[in-house]
Amino acid sequence: MLLAIEYDGAEHLDPERARRDLERQAVLTGLGWTILRFDARTVLHDQEHLVAVVRAELIRRGVMIAG
Repeated sequence: MLLAIEYDGAEHLDPERARRDLERQAVLTGLGWTILRFDARTVLHDQEHLVAVVRAELIRRGVMIAG
């Protein structure tokens, strides 16, 4: 199981950049990747949520043990 974590900063609001991101995500998903995407607000101001989401995914995959 492949896992990618992506940060979407302000440049991702550009329509062309957003389109390329979606195309890349579709290719990666088709190759078996799971992609967790986080925006700037989450990365800069809600790290607890970011960590909880990544931790939950790792637990779901059996990489980490809950507790």
